[in-house]
Amino acid sequence: MVNNAGIVSNADIMTVDVATWNQLLSINLTGMMLGCQTAIALMRDNPAGSRGSIVNTASSTSYLAIPDVAYTTSKAGVVGLTKSVAVACANAGLTDSLQFDSSRRNPHQYSQNGDCAGA
Repeated sequence: MVNNAGIVSNADIMTVDVATWNQLLSINLTGMMLGCQTAIALMRDNPAGSRGSIVNTASSTSYLAIPDVAYTTSKAGVVGLTKSVAVACANAGLTDSLQFDSSRRNPHQYSQNGDCAGA
């Protein structure tokens, strides 16, 4: 299963509101978690054995931040989710269970000069 979800807000830490933050995390991170749960349940019920793959797509933003604070946080969360799910799947005997793909460049990528413009 390819688990690919993501919306952007373009709001930095000084302008993001709670509703935007919650919506973005709900789609970008909670949606990924729910996709993993569903795929794992199907893998466990697979008559050919507990096999399958989950490919979680994050973004290079997970390690190269952009000003969009909710998006950056959500994609970093996908990395943590992916690691945690991989460990849980291994402990449960599910093989070939998880991959992580952050090879796609985010079209909203900003230069990484360390400045906090407008602060």
